[in-house]
Amino acid sequence: MTDSKTKISYLGIPGSYSHQAAHECFPDGSFSGFTKFDEVIKAADSGDADYAIIPVENSSAGRVTEVYNLLPSVKLNILGEHLLPIHHCLLVSYKAYRGWLPHEMEPSQAIAWKESPLSKEEKEEALSKIKQVHSHSQALLQCTKYLEEKLPKAGTVVDFDTATAARALAQKEDKKHAAIASRHAADIYNLLVVDDEIVDDPYNMTRFLILGRGEQMEYDEDTPMLTSILFQTNHTPGSLLGALKAFADNNVNLTKLETYMLSRDLTDPTFYVDVGTALHHPDMQAALKEFKKYTTSCNILGSYPASPHRGEKNSFLPVKAK
Repeated sequence: MTDSKTKISYLGIPGSYSHQAAHECFPDGSFSGFTKFDEVIKAADSGDADYAIIPVENSSAGRVTEVYNLLPSVKLNILGEHLLPIHHCLLVSYKAYRGWLPHEMEPSQAIAWKESPLSKEEKEEALSKIKQVHSHSQALLQCTKYLEEKLPKAGTVVDFDTATAARALAQKEDKKHAAIASRHAADIYNLLVVDDEIVDDPYNMTRFLILGRGEQMEYDEDTPMLTSILFQTNHTPGSLLGALKAFADNNVNLTKLETYMLSRDLTDPTFYVDVGTALHHPDMQAALKEFKKYTTSCNILGSYPASPHRGEKNSFLPVKAK
């Protein structure tokens, strides 16, 4: 019997934010984690995965440069986006706090105690005992205020990602180590939450792209759409201005513009733009006709539904149906 589940490639291990995003997009999927972004993309390009899901920018940390540098060589289409709220938690070892019964209990009491969250007193004890906090560098940075206020004497240790820190913590039995990761990771590795929502920016959010070999979505006037374009211009006065003015002249709005540094592979001025209109909309087609007069190359990376969560107390500009 063949496995009919949709296969998804993502960065990291179970419990990572990429893993969480993949689960939210494909609840019944089969997931394969990789340690490098290019490996995530290659899995979908080769057919080993049906889709790849990759983070491209965070509202606090900015763009994921490595992913943007890979986009010029990607052969897959962008088929969707997913906005994931980032809710960091301070986690401690289950074994350290629920490994041994504090006193003799009836079996039912023991089960209830082992499944219970930390009490207020246990949380206070945890904060007094923690000497090291492990996590990804960005997660540690995004929780600076909390760490300075609640754990001013604790050191920080950088791990590959938040899930790696959570997985390692699950093997420890002492109270001096903690990790910053998601509640999703806490559930997977059976960790206890000391505090949740510890991130400095309560509206912290990461944007993920869904890549696949499928065709671009047809124009639907009731669905807010984005079209992502990678293009190059001549290095002459007015080239970029002329290209972008083509959208304004045709009532097409932009939501994002990124500039690439020149390199061995990118010898002309190169830009990435997200446009808040479907590729096949008449206004977009008219804009592209004019746009191409000012560009030396134009690669449509994808035309796909915009996340409905854009503009909901986050830095991602909303997109209206057109």
